[in-house]
Amino acid sequence: MRYEEPAKLSIAQIEDAMAGNDIDRACSAIISASLYLQDWRLSQGICLKAIAMDDKDLKRCGLIGLGHVVRIHGEVDVNLLKLAIDRFDLRNDADLSGYVDNLMDDVAIFLARDAYFS
Repeated sequence: MRYEEPAKLSIAQIEDAMAGNDIDRACSAIISASLYLQDWRLSQGICLKAIAMDDKDLKRCGLIGLGHVVRIHGEVDVNLLKLAIDRFDLRNDADLSGYVDNLMDDVAIFLARDAYFS
């Protein structure tokens, strides 16, 4: 697998991708939002929306995207993150718990919040 720089998408393109049935396209849009949107709250909202979806790949992309938001912007609403992680029981999902751990590490390192966001 070769690294490819994610495309910089407009909000309309991101929303269009998220509304469609192409999981790969939606995941690319989530990552684009987390990397390129200037408004961290908007990026966070897109990632949280992905976490709320049924598809595990979208949830995974949402978690990865939230880590990008934390690292790039140094901001995130930790209360909303905790609510989403708990609501969808992501810490106990064998397929997603590693991504949750990575996100929690990013929050601990870049926001100096630990003990599950205190």
